[in-house]
Amino acid sequence: MNPTTNVPIICWWLVAGAGLPFVTLLMAHWHVSVLAKYRYSNGRQAPAGQKNAHTLNRALTIYLH
Repeated sequence: MNPTTNVPIICWWLVAGAGLPFVTLLMAHWHVSVLAKYRYSNGRQAPAGQKNAHTLNRALTIYLH
């Protein structure tokens, strides 16, 4: 197999491998934010939801910087 045809595939896998954790974190952040808003609007367990969102925000900030 020609090595030049493998380069785009390898690059794609590298991008996918690097991007997957970021996308997962982003989805988790969005999910927790939505849950926190839902709980807050429900008036039940609001502190727990907000605490989770805050912890995840800090984790994301540390991860991204």
